[in-house]
Amino acid sequence: MREGKLLDNDSWEKLLKVVLPEGGEPKVLGGRFRVESSPIHRGLHADVFEATDIASEQLHNDVEEKTNTVPTHPVVHVLRAEGAADEQVRAWFENRSACWRRAEHRGVLRLYEPGDPVGKKGFPFFLTNRVTGARSLEQLVQSGESLSDKTMLEVITLAAEVCRVAHQQGIFLLALPPRHFLMDAEENLHMTGFEAAICARHGSEFPPSLLKRLHQFSRDLDMMAPEVQREFGTFAPTLDVFAIGALLARLRRLPTQPMAELPPNAWADPWCCLAFHCLAADPHLRFQSADQVLVFLREWLRLDVPPRDAIPLRTGLPSFSIAKFIITNREYAYFCRENNRLLPPHLRDGGRPTQNEEVSPWHRLNGPWLPVTHVASWMLRHTATG
Repeated sequence: MREGKLLDNDSWEKLLKVVLPEGGEPKVLGGRFRVESSPIHRGLHADVFEATDIASEQLHNDVEEKTNTVPTHPVVHVLRAEGAADEQVRAWFENRSACWRRAEHRGVLRLYEPGDPVGKKGFPFFLTNRVTGARSLEQLVQSGESLSDKTMLEVITLAAEVCRVAHQQGIFLLALPPRHFLMDAEENLHMTGFEAAICARHGSEFPPSLLKRLHQFSRDLDMMAPEVQREFGTFAPTLDVFAIGALLARLRRLPTQPMAELPPNAWADPWCCLAFHCLAADPHLRFQSADQVLVFLREWLRLDVPPRDAIPLRTGLPSFSIAKFIITNREYAYFCRENNRLLPPHLRDGGRPTQNEEVSPWHRLNGPWLPVTHVASWMLRHTATG
């Protein structure tokens, strides 16, 4: 096949023979990788095959080359013939490979150089590791298995860390479906995917074709932020924060749609609190970055215990205590319950102000992990009228 001639009849026939082999016989990609006849996964435009590197027994004299040696049994992502004949699909496949390669993280499966995502040597494909005994989280959920809190924490931490790395590279992931997270036989987590990855500058406006492009290349629009669905907005880390929340919701079997509010009676569930501050319909109520998600995973997730103790400070002044972090609505609600105190109005009745009390904008005040507000003014009024 001549380079760049993917649309002629000869190229088309060769593509069909390679990607759709007759008789189930394995085919060789790039003259090196023997591909099993049945895909282990079929995507919208690309299939995933197990393969064998038939050149793996060759000795590599260069030490640096040894460190980049392809596994003997890699996994190949192959663009199907109809996609390889479409310029836009080929561009998407190349972008996917580039984003995947740049999002370097110990939990992300590595891509290897011998791949050919552009299709210069025949047709587009790229190579990554094979995970022994792997099951996707989607398979686990569909089988009815429940993930432990420890595993759930590891999954969300991995998702947030990869988002943070991607943002540093100018990449937005937009969707993090459970099928892109693999668990091996030893219950180690690995991440694949990057089907909805977009290269963009933080604060830049959505291109007019964004939603059309996502419809064409992703099956996960229901896991994306509502701003994307409206087709106008700017690229910001809160888009990926929503994707983290949608992943959590899928794994916990919660609704994945944007959340307008979280009733205080649900604040005792740390996963519901985390989901709310990722899936909030108002981007201002979400965590503003993957870094914030990671901080809250470390510091705020243990909500089955009473609020953290204040930290005594040694000073020359009369002794006093100060907390390491701001007091949250959830912690103040706990305090009020334990001490028979009346909650501020924006924390009662779902956070809506009563007829005689005006708190505006109420919906930006009552998230469980937001700083508590209106305490002093409310207590003064309550004491004066009590």
